[in-house]
Amino acid sequence: MNGFLWRYAFKDLFRKKTRNILGILGVFVSLFLLTTVSFLTDSISNSYIDFLTADSGDQDIVLNARHYIGEPENYSMEFKYSPIIEALQNDENVSSEIAHYIPRSSFWVATQGSLSNPEENFGWFQLSVLDIKAEESINFGQFTNLEENFDVSQGIPENHCLISLEFAQRYELNPGDQLDLWLWFLNNTVRFTVTSSFDQIYKFPLGEEKDIVIDYDWWGNLANSNDNTENPLKDWGERSNKLIFLIEDSDKIYDVRDITGSEDHIVNIGAKILKVLGFNPWELKYPKLNLLFISEYLTLSMNIVFMMVGFISTLISAILINGILSTSVEEKIREFGINRVLGARKKYNVQLILIQASIICTIGTTLGIISSLIFTSKFLVPFLNIKLVQNNVPSVISFVIQPTTILISYAIGIGVSMIVSILPAIKVSRISLVESINPYRHTEEIYKLEKEGAANVKLIFLGIVLALNGGFLYFIIPKVLISLEFSILVNILIGTLLFFLIGISLMAIGLMPLFIRLLIRVFEPFSRKLMNIVKVSVYRHQRRNLSTIVMFVLAFSFIIYVSSMLEIQFEQVGGLIQYDEGSDIVVRPRNYDISAPTSELQRELLKVEGIERTSTLLASTSDLENIYSEEQKEFNVELGDYINYNSAGVYLFGVDENYKDTVWDPKYIELSEGNKDNAFEEVFNNLEINIIISASLASELKIHLDDSARLTFTRGTEEEPYIVNIVGVAKSMPGLKFRFREAGIGLGGMSNGGVLMSNVNYLKCMNIPGDEDAFIDQIFVKVSENYNHTLVGEDIKHTLGGEYNLRVRVTNEDIMEAEKAFLTVKYLFLLILIGSVFIALFGLISSSYSSILERSREIGIIRVLGLHPHEVDKMFILENLILMLASASSGGFIGFVTAVGLSGNLTIFTQTPRMIAIPWDIIAIIYAISLIALILGMKWLMRKIRTKNIIKIFRDTL
Repeated sequence: MNGFLWRYAFKDLFRKKTRNILGILGVFVSLFLLTTVSFLTDSISNSYIDFLTADSGDQDIVLNARHYIGEPENYSMEFKYSPIIEALQNDENVSSEIAHYIPRSSFWVATQGSLSNPEENFGWFQLSVLDIKAEESINFGQFTNLEENFDVSQGIPENHCLISLEFAQRYELNPGDQLDLWLWFLNNTVRFTVTSSFDQIYKFPLGEEKDIVIDYDWWGNLANSNDNTENPLKDWGERSNKLIFLIEDSDKIYDVRDITGSEDHIVNIGAKILKVLGFNPWELKYPKLNLLFISEYLTLSMNIVFMMVGFISTLISAILINGILSTSVEEKIREFGINRVLGARKKYNVQLILIQASIICTIGTTLGIISSLIFTSKFLVPFLNIKLVQNNVPSVISFVIQPTTILISYAIGIGVSMIVSILPAIKVSRISLVESINPYRHTEEIYKLEKEGAANVKLIFLGIVLALNGGFLYFIIPKVLISLEFSILVNILIGTLLFFLIGISLMAIGLMPLFIRLLIRVFEPFSRKLMNIVKVSVYRHQRRNLSTIVMFVLAFSFIIYVSSMLEIQFEQVGGLIQYDEGSDIVVRPRNYDISAPTSELQRELLKVEGIERTSTLLASTSDLENIYSEEQKEFNVELGDYINYNSAGVYLFGVDENYKDTVWDPKYIELSEGNKDNAFEEVFNNLEINIIISASLASELKIHLDDSARLTFTRGTEEEPYIVNIVGVAKSMPGLKFRFREAGIGLGGMSNGGVLMSNVNYLKCMNIPGDEDAFIDQIFVKVSENYNHTLVGEDIKHTLGGEYNLRVRVTNEDIMEAEKAFLTVKYLFLLILIGSVFIALFGLISSSYSSILERSREIGIIRVLGLHPHEVDKMFILENLILMLASASSGGFIGFVTAVGLSGNLTIFTQTPRMIAIPWDIIAIIYAISLIALILGMKWLMRKIRTKNIIKIFRDTL
């Protein structure tokens, strides 16, 4: 019997090719798009890891030697790396985990500038020894902006060096120039010839950018011959002070969606390494993993987006598959009744449905996954990488396949399809024999529907209940759980967010008749002749349209949520950089020592064309300790209440009266207590000491606006208290190292909250030199209108950078770099969103196809009554256009509100200015694609019925 069923099932599939091809195509499209979404999500997740950890130099694990009790007398921090590599390669547990071993050495060296004037520009710089050929062969980092005639893959010539662009500019060095370096660890001066200057991408971690690079190929011979130490080493070429491990298949280990899992895997590899080498002499560092933890604030929102992509895509695909199978079953009701008349039992029809569903779903799923794999790996990812290169984005997207992605796709395509096919199969088994073979039976009669109004009331009620519960958890729980781990927090937010989205979407579906009625009135002036028929048809076939409405509401709520979230975060990153830097340009000393620049620099800056205003931030207590390190002075400041019952260490800022007008945007200065203008006016009233304190300090010390407080200054062994007045309590101050925050949130609970006072009072209380002799921490620069910020920054570097040894940061450049990365992510997700739209549109078109077949007689009647074929096309287009716009617009509104709420919650953790942005470009693209696809699809479906003879229509429907 089973063999007969399978043969009949295949025969029936070939006999009704059009309908079954549509079913296979539906499963194929939904699984193709769902799997593409999953592949892109995996790849973007991995590439987003690269973006977040770009400052790690792409280093997974770094081995360094360390001092320990019982170390040998001749112990050296420069260790022989070959025996270590050999020991690890001989251990099966470690060798399978590590792909490459990269030795490096890094030293501080001194330079005395050019040979013509050896006394000028003395300074300490970092020299790095690299195995150039080996690193180039595995593409470990990249040197850029090299001389055109220099091939770095062939190594650096003997006794030559590469120098950073900044180093070259400072010493005015060009290729071919001589450079003398004093290598203290050799107790000797060595002469190098400059081969080229360089810039780098992923070559060195942030903070370890090397000024001078030489090659391991000849380093050993040079060091051995120039070693003038008391106990010279004779094997420098075999030693390094750093050994970098690159992990095998690291793209499958680091996952922005599972930071805890990534940590467990990486730390486990580290444990295996130390088990082989021993614990005492060695320490391991995890640059990439550490940056990933620091970036958890950024990954929080992206985690939510990634998981929402998978869930909503799965849900939409399941609804589409259910709609296709249900429609296919409804069209064969009479055939199933005839089978029963001929002696088949009820289970025969059920088995037949399940067999045909399994065939359709297996073929569609397999084709969808294979096509998605080819399309994503061979076309989509390479195309996106070309765009990244064209936009000068250093990161590229690596195509990543997670085995679970393919398993999940098959589970959804076959498993979910089989599950949803059980429902129509059961309904078929329950239809009475007489009803199933009734030639006048209408498919709508299969389902015993309640009154339309009652169904809507239930949906509205259920939606309100879910929305209230989800909204409560979503808006309240995060504030309660701020002390929990981020992995737990992400899961809570995702769960509550899904409840909120689904609940409010159900409420919108219940209200859909109102939206449809509104749109009918909007379209009525444009086609009065058809709108009465459209109105009747829309309400008459509302049950059939329900799955389509659900798909569009969920799809567009998801689309607008994701695009709004990305747009808001796009703005948020720019705002965060503006807030962090504080002004158009920020000028900082490279080193804080007795030769560091003073307030005299502010006067020199005002001579640079294009600078409108500057504001000086005086040297902090830690800066002053470095500056006066030879005198071993210590500086410390504590703030307490008037009687000093409660006190805490603080980070004191001394600013001038231009601060408020120099920062990027005064809106970033936010006071929770007091008036901003009055507070700054009082701070610079130097007849008394007035201060503005952070909200975290106010909460911690229980001191508030208009209270008197005590500032205690410790200078070495002396201690001096001052009674001060609090004229403002601030939760946001741009450019002041994130020290002004609210209590107990994000970084707001960090030690040493911020206190701001005038520079005059700062110098007085610190008892340090003033006027133009006052040491600075940094200078905020406001650029005049119509001047290019980058050009002004370059002018500052050229005229003052070398003389004062300055770092010059142009805020717009930092924003542009960050925006490049986020713009790429934004348009990557646009492809995913378009895929979700096509899933919903295919569901709408497939449902319309069944509706057209079912309503053939109706079409014949309205044509007899005088309706032209092109007006029949217009009628069906209007019906589906109303359904799409009503459900899409309500879903889009839901998604936007959800994104605004979530971004607001995230700013609680990051304590950054809150941004609201609407992704008009994405909305326009998505709606345009939907409208075009809908019109073209409906015209294609109507092509046969449009030209079909009226007599033939009635003959076929009898």
